[in-house]
Amino acid sequence: MVWPFLVARTNARGQITYANNEFCRLSKYSYEELIGKDHRIVNSGHHPKEFFKEMWDAINNGQSWRGLVKNKAKDGTFYWVDTIVI
Repeated sequence: MVWPFLVARTNARGQITYANNEFCRLSKYSYEELIGKDHRIVNSGHHPKEFFKEMWDAINNGQSWRGLVKNKAKDGTFYWVDTIVI
């Protein structure tokens, strides 16, 4: 099975500057709805704040980060993403 690749780029403030079609398809947000927002738009509320603090600590220290993230689509459904942040 081939898994879809979701791609999003952000600026230094964490605002989404690009989202590929797969990101839009799974999140059920249009490209226009995502641009300028941060990833909290798909935050499911599943993960504790410490989960994302560890992610941001790694990124701010110039390291990549990988983890399984539970996101919430625009229609309220949930989906899991094997996430790599570089």
